[in-house]
Amino acid sequence: MADAARRRMTPEEFFRWQEGQEEPSARVDGIPVPQHRMMTGVSVQHDRVTVNVIITSGDQLRG
Repeated sequence: MADAARRRMTPEEFFRWQEGQEEPSARVDGIPVPQHRMMTGVSVQHDRVTVNVIITSGDQLRG
């Protein structure tokens, strides 16, 4: 990522910058973040909730 991507950008600056990039990014608090990094750092609690929802849904669908 270019040095410009490490500072806060206005929406207009971000869209101009994004045109020259190969991979898509999202603007988070004014700072571009590659989309492949958007879901990193999920907590253990989040994982447990997700698994429980899947198990409960599966049990109800089978029943």
